[in-house]
Amino acid sequence: FFIVGGFYIPLANMHWGIKWMSYISFCRYGYGALLVNEFADRNIPCADDEVAISVGGSEECPLPGEFVYESIGIDGVFANYFFNIFVCALLNLFFLGGAYTMLRRSSK
Repeated sequence: FFIVGGFYIPLANMHWGIKWMSYISFCRYGYGALLVNEFADRNIPCADDEVAISVGGSEECPLPGEFVYESIGIDGVFANYFFNIFVCALLNLFFLGGAYTMLRRSSK
């Protein structure tokens, strides 16, 4: 689940053959919530020296924080913090229910 969560391969660059797996990965939604929480409605200031930040091909200064997670592929409804938290909780309940069911069946 970690490989398709957006940590190693940005969601925008992921091959369509495995991109469907990212929709059932809890890492995608946790990582998305983290990035949206950190960068939404923030401007990344310009550097005073020769070091320049370029994200997603944007040369804007100051850099809007939305460019950071949009360049990774987190956009649309996935750029909503509360949607990501809700899906994380929903997947958690699903996996806990599945584990409980498996444990109940194995003890008989």
